[in-house]
Amino acid sequence: MPDDLWRWSACNLAKAVREKTVSSREVVEAHLDRIATVNSAVNAITVVFADEALAAADAANYRDAIAERHRIASAWNHLMTHYPLILAPVSSMEAFQVGYDAGGVEPMRRLIRSMRMTELCNLLGLPSIALSTTIENGAPHGVQIIARRFDEDRCFAAAETIEDRCRLPTPIDPTTLT
Repeated sequence: MPDDLWRWSACNLAKAVREKTVSSREVVEAHLDRIATVNSAVNAITVVFADEALAAADAANYRDAIAERHRIASAWNHLMTHYPLILAPVSSMEAFQVGYDAGGVEPMRRLIRSMRMTELCNLLGLPSIALSTTIENGAPHGVQIIARRFDEDRCFAAAETIEDRCRLPTPIDPTTLT
């Protein structure tokens, strides 16, 4: 975040927030910091509504996020009118070793980024099923089937078809959990 946001014009601040180079909260925090720094000398502001200003900034950021989610959902709804099922990777990286996700911030970031399609399904409320399709070097590799909202039955039917064709061994007996 730039140190001098309090010096920016309202038009430049609005543009930066709109382009997401700064958040509404960062703008408010910069101005509150400036007030705290100089107000005792100039006594220009008698009452500071910091909590209210920060709450309003957070609400603006939340509204922007909801609007972006709506834009993404509309695009996916349009796509899925033409393609009622989408076959996608569960992850864009190969299966990781046990403990990889505990290896610090960067491995965790890579892992999260690799699962963007899964994250998208959660964000948009799309039904999806992940299933193994092959085993390579002892590690399962699979796909994710994504359907339109409220079309879980289509996901289950597609998953059943894929499982019937792949015939992979089930590593755990689901009836005994062993």
